[in-house]
Amino acid sequence: MCFIEFRNISDEVLVEKAGMGGEIEFAALFARYVFLIKARASFYNTPEIEQEDLVQEGTIGFMKAVKGFTPDGGASFRTYAGLCIDRSIISAVKKTLAKKQIPFAARVSIDDAEFESSETPETVVIARDEMRKLFCRLNSLLSDFERTVFLLYADGVCYSEIADKLGVSVKSVDNALQRVRRKISN
Repeated sequence: MCFIEFRNISDEVLVEKAGMGGEIEFAALFARYVFLIKARASFYNTPEIEQEDLVQEGTIGFMKAVKGFTPDGGASFRTYAGLCIDRSIISAVKKTLAKKQIPFAARVSIDDAEFESSETPETVVIARDEMRKLFCRLNSLLSDFERTVFLLYADGVCYSEIADKLGVSVKSVDNALQRVRRKISN
């Protein structure tokens, strides 16, 4: 099944299939929500935490949404995913800001701390594999210019900075991102 065939399938159907181990369905669903994750991450951007870390936290929230969504919960998947993404990002920001309040002498080295995570090594490997497949698919969908613009945008670079780096107009950057959105959502 290719990505184009997912255009007319609802999020809820994709979530159900992704929850049963459908890697392609998960990748298609993730492609629909990657811009939402990045938008939510940029909303909570602070000097204390890297934008990339916020996007990763948002992606973890998205994965939890896929695992935990039930259609009888009374909300659409989009609403539920947005809430999970926000909660994951907010939690990370709160933890980071709380650590700023701890006196330096009382902080524990990362080498001394136990690794606390609800993610198992197996789920991390699976998520990495799914992301690799998604990026392979994106490489086949996007032109070199679109891919370059998309990756810069995904790194949090604004339109005008992308235009300056690539020597094009801001409108060209906007048009490229619009094409990327269309290709990803199809």
